[in-house]
Amino acid sequence: MLLFIAAVIPAMLMTLLSNKKVNELVTNYEHQSLVEKSRNYALSTFSNIAFARSRLKDLSKETNASGIDTMQETSINFSSQKTLIFRSITEVSSNGVILKGDIKKQISKVNLQQLENVDSNKMRLIVLSGDTHNKTSSINLIQRQSSNKSAISFLIAELEPNFLWGDTRDYPSDFNICAYQLSNTLRTKLFCSNEKNISNTPLASSPLNNGAWELFLRGEFGEDPWVFEVNRVVPITQSHLKEFVGSKAYISIAILSLLIIGLLSLIQIRKTMIPLETLVKGTKKIALGDFSQVKVSGSSEFSELADAFNHMSSHIKHQLNTLESFSNIDREIVSKIDVEQVSHLVIERMRLLEPDAIFCIGHLEEKSSSELQCKCTISGHAALSDIRLSMTAKEVDTIKRYNDGRIKQPSLTSAFAHETLMAELGVNHMWVLPIFWQGEICAFLAMGSKKNLDANSKYWPEFRELAGRVAIVISAHAREQKLLLEAQYDNLTGLPNRILLQDRLKIAMEHADRDNNPMWVVFIDLDHFKVVNDSMGHSVGDALLTEIGKRLQAEVRESDTVARFGGDEFVIVLASNVDENIKLNILNRLMTSISAPIKISNHELINTCSMGISTYPNDGTNPETLIKNADIAMYRAKEVGRNNYQFFTQALNDKAAERMEIISLLHKAIENNEFELHYQPKVDLETFAIVGLEALIRWNNPTLGNVAPAKFIPIAEEIGLIATIGEWVLRTACTQLAEWQKSGFGKRLMSVNVSAKQFHLDNFVETIKSVLIETGTKAEYLELELTETLLMNNTTNTLKTLLEIKELGIQLSIDDFGTGYSNLSYLNTLPIDALKIDKSFTDTITSNTKKLPIVDTIIDLAKNLNLKVIAEGVESAYQVEYLIAHACDQIQGYYFSKPLSVEDITKMLVSDKNFKEPKLKLVKAPRKNTRTEK
Repeated sequence: MLLFIAAVIPAMLMTLLSNKKVNELVTNYEHQSLVEKSRNYALSTFSNIAFARSRLKDLSKETNASGIDTMQETSINFSSQKTLIFRSITEVSSNGVILKGDIKKQISKVNLQQLENVDSNKMRLIVLSGDTHNKTSSINLIQRQSSNKSAISFLIAELEPNFLWGDTRDYPSDFNICAYQLSNTLRTKLFCSNEKNISNTPLASSPLNNGAWELFLRGEFGEDPWVFEVNRVVPITQSHLKEFVGSKAYISIAILSLLIIGLLSLIQIRKTMIPLETLVKGTKKIALGDFSQVKVSGSSEFSELADAFNHMSSHIKHQLNTLESFSNIDREIVSKIDVEQVSHLVIERMRLLEPDAIFCIGHLEEKSSSELQCKCTISGHAALSDIRLSMTAKEVDTIKRYNDGRIKQPSLTSAFAHETLMAELGVNHMWVLPIFWQGEICAFLAMGSKKNLDANSKYWPEFRELAGRVAIVISAHAREQKLLLEAQYDNLTGLPNRILLQDRLKIAMEHADRDNNPMWVVFIDLDHFKVVNDSMGHSVGDALLTEIGKRLQAEVRESDTVARFGGDEFVIVLASNVDENIKLNILNRLMTSISAPIKISNHELINTCSMGISTYPNDGTNPETLIKNADIAMYRAKEVGRNNYQFFTQALNDKAAERMEIISLLHKAIENNEFELHYQPKVDLETFAIVGLEALIRWNNPTLGNVAPAKFIPIAEEIGLIATIGEWVLRTACTQLAEWQKSGFGKRLMSVNVSAKQFHLDNFVETIKSVLIETGTKAEYLELELTETLLMNNTTNTLKTLLEIKELGIQLSIDDFGTGYSNLSYLNTLPIDALKIDKSFTDTITSNTKKLPIVDTIIDLAKNLNLKVIAEGVESAYQVEYLIAHACDQIQGYYFSKPLSVEDITKMLVSDKNFKEPKLKLVKAPRKNTRTEK
């Protein structure tokens, strides 16, 4: 019953709605037809007006062409122009005087303002209301005229009503057509076809019986718009429609239609609901993960819908299985980068889709110039699971061109290894797909089958997606290996870096605990490696480090570890499985190998190294301590002369701790004003007068006390503070020299030592200039003392800097001459003023007569080069006599004075004390006085 009601109620509603809709359609149609009639009459009237305007323009041209004054009679007879178009034509002057033509009373109604508004280019249409005798309004066209005397007149033509509106007998009798002029709120009647039949009832104004159209005239004629209305003389009412709806025939047809609709609805509902219920149950099963098929009998639309539903269900099941497989593979890739495991998962998924096929995934690994090694994962063949193939470069290039896959026929006689392999597995057809990553082939997929393969198989897209997963895991594995290599191995030498060294040390310590035998950690630092970098460039330095790494690796055993610790530092872990004698032999071999000449870029380099050794467990129980203690021992090897090895001791550890404390306190020494300068006099050996002073730095720290320069200066050079300290020394010495000179203590030379790092700074010369200007010191009283090693390195730039310094007027001397690696040929080219004989040679005057010729030779060399020669470290009268006898110019040492503070040296300068000659008399050599001022 409910289904019947559900069918009948919509039918009844449709009936009512159709009745309403018919009413609306009839009403709209009738109204539109009346509007269309109004439009047609309006446009017809407009056409008549336009034609009349055209005719009046022609008359206007004829009048103007006559050339006669408008105040006189013209040759044109307006009476003759009366036609079916115009009822009358009159010419009126601009002041309203009628010049000629028909004189009508209504003409007087045309006021002057209306005439003034008439444009010469546009004709005006004016409606004149009728009088009491003639209630009909007249329609007039006004055209502006001009004569030769520029008198202005107007042609006023009244339109013939029958021409304008047409003959009223031609209008349909059942309609009344009227025209009205709209002006503001006024409504002026112009014309009606049948005034007697105008209906004034409300029904006449309903849409069924009335239609209107507005004719816009302002643009063409400057007149207010006209409205044309069409009214039915005999109105149509709604009762006609009601009679039709209320008739017995309509009611009978409606009831019968409802009954038929209800019956058909019941039948159709029964046929529809059962299949729908089946489909709804199937949809609920899909939501629960049950993708079983639904069955709908017959061949209706619902059976087609059921087929589509079953296809969709099958497709969803396949997609979910695919997504699950991809998810498992991706999870495996994320959790652990295992190429073989991912390959097996991919093959398992493919076998679910093609159970009878054999799959092979080949992973390209080692590559040479002619062939590649390929590791293959195979399914569907119990005897073979993982095998290796040797593939030629040509074979790989061929597979690369298969793009999205290609079907092939394998053969045992094929030149390609992968085709031969598939033929051996017993397949007749194969599909080969190259696997790319970032444009390079990294693997391939081969699927073999005994039956023909479809080039348009629906599984190919999924196989390509699965192959993409293989590419991802292969690339991830390669990236992981590369990152591991970069993280644990040195980029330059390929040796283990600090990170991997820590692991190797831990393993070696475990082996040492197991073997109960000490393990050694050897810390190696190349001697004077910075000289190679500075003089020959970093490329030569890098090549040297690479070669040293290879030599170290060649001299140790496989169980040992050679690592690059940083810069020119290497660490070797000597395993615990051999005794100490073998380890000592290894150390000696290492030193011999490093010291062997190395030829790089036409340079033959001879290197030495300093080694420090710590042992486990005696010198440390963790990698950090062992490396630190070996580093301390290495510094001890450098201190005792380099090119040797030293074992770590507790005394060295104490010394290293002291060194670290010095480093910590040295950074704040200048800020805390802990440095001061002492000055040691230089005495002329002819006059025994003080001719110069050497500024020597002293450090008095509240914690450490007085720290000797020999202790903190090398450390300052290592940690990069020597340039800052050197600038402080230069500025302080120049300031003090300027004060002494202002006090009248004579013109004495101030000598300042310059370190190599300070000298090679880009702004070194500019710093000197700035100090001289700030302190007011004259450059001619400043002397810079430079070491031989400094002068021999990077000679081109060194010479350039020396010349710039000499241009300032500063004097230059070589300090500790004879202790470095001098190239005597440079002495003749460098702008040097003096040589200082090192104390080690001065001491030989009294201690070792065999070395006396060295002192003589240095003095003679200086004299021959016109250089001043100064002996430092003079402590005895015998040395003084000897130097005087051999024509040395100046001496400096404790025999005359130790370095003194500013106060003490000032007192000495104030007393202007000359030193007496020593009592010991030697036979003096003739003093060579051939040196000229430079």
